Amino acid sequence: MSREINQTDKSLGLRIKTAREKASLTQDQLALQVGVAKETLSKYENGHRTPDAAQLNRMVNATDCDPAWLLTGHEHEERAPAATDVVCDPRAAYGPDSVTEKIVIMLKDMPEEARLEILRSVEEKKLLRELLEERKKLKDAG
Repeated sequence: MSREINQTDKSLGLRIKTAREKASLTQDQLALQVGVAKETLSKYENGHRTPDAAQLNRMVNATDCDPAWLLTGHEHEERAPAATDVVCDPRAAYGPDSVTEKIVIMLKDMPEEARLEILRSVEEKKLLRELLEERKKLKDAG
């Protein structure tokens, strides 16, 4: 069964390859440090597979790249949370003017491709959060 390559996977793959090359590592060397087969790393770089948070963390450590850049293509910027960063629990009873309800209404009115791109972006943010948590755990343990 073939899997369609989406632009997010392809972009992540290109950043993995760029980070590997900047670190002067071969696919064999990085694959060994990440704990995957060379073929698996090649699939990551070509956008055919997506590494999990622990594998991304090992890639970041091996290549000494910024985890935010690896996931999103943007450098990590420290900033105070904005009001728009607040995530509302959709089960909470905030009434018809809740942020969550507004988002759901907007998503329903969007074309499917735009909805999918937003969901991909949310997934990238989730992976970034998991990656940063994994790095913190390893830093605290070591």
